[in-house]
Amino acid sequence: MSIRYPETALVAVNTHGQIAQETSGQRFKFQETIPDSRIIIINATAPGVSNYTDEIHTTGKEEIILEEFANTTDIDEFVRLVVPELKAYDKYNVKLSKGSSPDKKNYRNLFSRGYKVQKKRNNDSMIEKWFSINNSEYQEKQMFAERNLDDYSIKVLNAENAEGRNGVDILTMSPPTILLENKRVVSLERLIRFLNRSGVKNIIIFDFSCNNFVDKYSPRTERRKRRDIEKDMDMNLVPNPRKKTRRARVERTNSDTVRSTVRSHKRKRKSR
Repeated sequence: MSIRYPETALVAVNTHGQIAQETSGQRFKFQETIPDSRIIIINATAPGVSNYTDEIHTTGKEEIILEEFANTTDIDEFVRLVVPELKAYDKYNVKLSKGSSPDKKNYRNLFSRGYKVQKKRNNDSMIEKWFSINNSEYQEKQMFAERNLDDYSIKVLNAENAEGRNGVDILTMSPPTILLENKRVVSLERLIRFLNRSGVKNIIIFDFSCNNFVDKYSPRTERRKRRDIEKDMDMNLVPNPRKKTRRARVERTNSDTVRSTVRSHKRKRKSR
């Protein structure tokens, strides 16, 4: 029995991850092979930020995704409901030991900017990303897979494997996985193209990998690149309704100043 891919695939990525922004060929355009295809990517961390998780938390998040998907028929509604659940799960379960490493500080300080959503369609431009594990990790993966403690995977959660069970790990398949030096690599472009050509119309990727840059930058440069990438990715950065933006505060302050000046002027005219 061959692998059966669903029309809407739920993909959970649990590998190392790097944004390939600095390299040549950093961009690609999604070229659909099925009409009206959609790509939705949920990035667990902001650009330039490492992620912290383990196999137990990975399983917990996969269960959340499958349970919410089973109760929702509309894709956009599903994403709207599942994203805050996953973010709350991480906030409660990911406990970092106290430390001053830059990666841990970044994760804590930029946690609120994680779990942003990208939505793409045919011919939309996307920034490339590499998902990978090294050979020693792959050997461990083979051992732990039998105990269902698969820490590293790129899993199509709702695809039916050759044994008739749900869950297909693309990281063990070639293509789209390629061998590069001492590691196995799957690019975002190859992953999307492989699934779309396998009959998947709607691809929803839950990217739980690190979101690191290939190169190291100064904190100032990293902040600028993070803003640029978030803007370039056209992420749905939904503002907090309770949090007033600087522009709103300035406009309100200017407005209050004008009203105050008018009232003061009227009082002066009356006194005359």
